Amino acid sequence: VRGFPTLFFSDASGNRLTLYGARPYTQFEQNVKALMPDATGNAFDTRPEALFARYPTLTSREFATLSGKPKPEVEQLLADLFAENKLRKTVTKNGVLWIWEKN
Repeated sequence: VRGFPTLFFSDASGNRLTLYGARPYTQFEQNVKALMPDATGNAFDTRPEALFARYPTLTSREFATLSGKPKPEVEQLLADLFAENKLRKTVTKNGVLWIWEKN
C-alpha cells in the first residue's frame, strides 16, 4: 500500500489493478471496465430529492458527480434549493455540506 485509500481490483483470472489515493469516479469505472469489459452500471434517479433520499448529506462535488451536472449548474441548483428551504447547509473547513430538509 502506497497511498490512502488504496483499492485493489481483480478478476477471476487473477488480473489485478490498483488505484492509489483519492481519484475521480471515472477512474474507478475505468478499472472495472478494464477487468470486466461487459460490465454496465445501474441507472439511478438523479433528481435532488432522490439523491438526498439515498445520501442524506452531500458536498457540492459529490452532488455534481452523482447528478452528472457541471459544477456551476450544481452550485446554482443547490443555492436555489437552499433558498426554498429544501436544503440546509453546514459550512466546514473543507467546504459546504448540504443536508436535505425532511418536510
